[in-house]
Amino acid sequence: MMVIGAGRYHSSVAGLLDNISFVITYPWLTVVSLFISCYQSTTWEQQHPQSKLTHYFIYGPALGIIALAFAPLGLSGYLLHILVCHLFASNKFIHMTVKHSPSTAQNGCSGKDPATVSATPTNRFTFCTANLLLAPECVVRFNNNRFVYTRGPEVARRLLWQKPLPDNALGAAAEQHVSVLFPEVDFFCLQEVWERVWALVLAKELQQRYPHYLYDIGEHKLNVNGCMGASGLFFASKYPILGATFETFKCRKGWARCISYGVLCVKVDVGSPGERRVGYVANLHTQAYQDRDPIIYEEVRQAQRVLEQFCTDSAEPGDRVVFRVMCGDFNYDNISPGDAMNQNHPLFGEFEDFCRVGPGEDKPWTVGTEMRQVMIFDERLNSPGSFRRILTDDVERRRFLLDADVESQTLELARAPPPLDSEGRLRASPGGGRRRIDHILHARQPEVRVCNYTFVAALSGLSDHIPVCMTVETA
Repeated sequence: MMVIGAGRYHSSVAGLLDNISFVITYPWLTVVSLFISCYQSTTWEQQHPQSKLTHYFIYGPALGIIALAFAPLGLSGYLLHILVCHLFASNKFIHMTVKHSPSTAQNGCSGKDPATVSATPTNRFTFCTANLLLAPECVVRFNNNRFVYTRGPEVARRLLWQKPLPDNALGAAAEQHVSVLFPEVDFFCLQEVWERVWALVLAKELQQRYPHYLYDIGEHKLNVNGCMGASGLFFASKYPILGATFETFKCRKGWARCISYGVLCVKVDVGSPGERRVGYVANLHTQAYQDRDPIIYEEVRQAQRVLEQFCTDSAEPGDRVVFRVMCGDFNYDNISPGDAMNQNHPLFGEFEDFCRVGPGEDKPWTVGTEMRQVMIFDERLNSPGSFRRILTDDVERRRFLLDADVESQTLELARAPPPLDSEGRLRASPGGGRRRIDHILHARQPEVRVCNYTFVAALSGLSDHIPVCMTVETA
């Protein structure tokens, strides 16, 4: 196996300094994060307070001492990181291609290296968007999720729980659109893969089927993100990447100013040798909890402009564009009254959301993708099969997924319990469990037809978002 591609920095000196900074800073930040997490409690830990005693009195103090002892070294690594960011020209992402020898290739390409051979020529392409929350443990616990160092590798493995799924574009029931497994995905557009270590864990697991990656995506400047958090975006492809661009959203507020939230636009080669068939994929993550400010509206507007400009700038003679797709965590749904502005976005004049009938109305088979974080540890989520049954049940779905009745996007959404009526019972409602914030949109082209749209239960108990997959057929 050989890894090739473009690193973040153009200069080998800058690359070396960046690696030194990472080696110094990352372990210290990990210890700090684990120390903080010792004094945070998830729902399960609140119900089992005895499980926190060793955290409070053994792990916490020990980690605190280590964090203090190595603080000067860790902070010096962060200062070196800032210096490197400002002194050297850099890319906004790392582009990696994994090449295998013929003897180790296992992706079904007749023993050929998947990095040099496009997938079998086809007119069908499948896209998946999923928010994974692979982040420092203190952030994970704030979101009431499971221990990231055991959850992360399992998430990576489950992304490969794939099989061909039947066409369901004409399906009228949720049962036809919810699956335990992923379809055979061509492009993974992932969000909240916050650290390059987790990106490499994903790539290691996916490499036999997905040789092309973009990760560590973000713009590190003091006036952009304080040289702190990247975008968390991650892109994996079966097809060669011809070019890419990333732009940080200009409209952000509060804590989001420390994160390089933005949009990644990628041009991929989906043709057979001698054929210039190309596609464009945009992966984005907008700011959550905007309250009543029009932040998401402006971010989506910027993403649309960036993709349009990238398509123009990267066009080459002979290109035949077979698809343009935008996907990601948009952080708004198509039913809630508080999201009315975004439901009427000009984006929908150019792109189609297969799940929606129109502003404020989804097709009856759609389900939500944003879970109630307070329910993450419920034992019924331990089985993807049982979670699939929950997603297709109009009553039980409300217990685990947010309703599409949001008036204002605030942090209270993360703490919202299942709603009960005056008799203390859970009942079905028109928007019950249907807050669908993870979207895949395709450009309105007469030669593009949606064949399959699936909500995937495979990450049950491992993520607070439901992955979404869409297959399109092109002329």
